Amino acid sequence: DPATEQWLGQALDDATDEGAEVAILRIDTPGGLDSSTREMVKDIIDAPVPVIAYVSPDGARAASAGLFIVQASDVAAMAPQTNIGSATPITIGPGETNEVLGRKIENDAAAYARALADAHGRNGGLAAEMVTDAVNRTAEESLRAGLIDTVASSERELLDELDGSRVRGPKAQRLATAGLEIESHDM
Repeated sequence: DPATEQWLGQALDDATDEGAEVAILRIDTPGGLDSSTREMVKDIIDAPVPVIAYVSPDGARAASAGLFIVQASDVAAMAPQTNIGSATPITIGPGETNEVLGRKIENDAAAYARALADAHGRNGGLAAEMVTDAVNRTAEESLRAGLIDTVASSERELLDELDGSRVRGPKAQRLATAGLEIESHDM
């Protein structure tokens, strides 16, 4: 939604201004509007600080729009008892969607998911299937399939595990995250 979109942009600006080493974006979402999702993805890509998407806490999900946000992030992480997927676009409103238009929207979304995943060395084919076939995966399945980078039970464990690892993609660098202070900024 537009409020979340605005909050995310401001939060990433604040993290940069405060000299944060990384920004952790906790995700638990059933999805959202395509236009807002694309703006949030742009904010994540444009942020100078590495963004870690963390599907958390246990029981959370990154459904629909959440898939795109996770794949746009420099590090894709999930808590053990979470899931990701079901990103097939749906149209809400009066009237029926033209079959050709529906196919175009779905193909566009699948290519977008694939491009975001591929740019970070992740499984773009699976990301696209989450759009075209409404596929869902658990955290462990996602890790084995190369859709995410790590599974961690807490933010502290996540930062300790990522210490010394390399971020792939446009912001490629080695992370120094062990012992970082975690400062929360809720919506």
